[in-house]
Amino acid sequence: MSTMIRYSLVAYLVVLVIMFGYAQEGWSKFEGHLSYYSWSQKTEGNNLGNVESYLSDYQIKLGYNGGSYFVGLVYDHFINEIGNSRPRISYGVSLGYRSVNWFFDFNYFPVSTYEISSVTKLQDGSGFGFDVGYRWFVSSSFFGGLQVSFRTLSYNKIAIGSSTSNATNKISQEYHPALLLGVVF
Repeated sequence: MSTMIRYSLVAYLVVLVIMFGYAQEGWSKFEGHLSYYSWSQKTEGNNLGNVESYLSDYQIKLGYNGGSYFVGLVYDHFINEIGNSRPRISYGVSLGYRSVNWFFDFNYFPVSTYEISSVTKLQDGSGFGFDVGYRWFVSSSFFGGLQVSFRTLSYNKIAIGSSTSNATNKISQEYHPALLLGVVF
């Protein structure tokens, strides 16, 4: 699927989510949340090398909470810092199930790019993911929680400098826990 079609698909889904929200009493149950995860490691030795690495991932979801279901948009920003920050940015749609405290979301990412170095970037990416978590409401509108995320992404092109070529690269599986803060109104 070409990048232009993916951007068009995301724009179309944004319009559908907005229309659906207004049709359901003018966004009376809008939900937004931020999840965050970070990890750091320092290795030393002849075989591992002297390397300090840092990973962080944050995800933002905005959409309509219909009581037992969620329809919205998702933005995921992953950084792998080994010397320099190199972002992986993915965005798309999220469909989920909601109980009072538990939630399960399926995320489809039709657009994803991954900067490997200052001159190398993976492009034409897409993939999917799942988030499962538990929310503690501190009031009728605000919650905190924990979630476990899984995602897989594939990239069809690589750009090195100004040259772009076909190349298949895949992040076949990625799991991590995350802290969650959100609002429902």
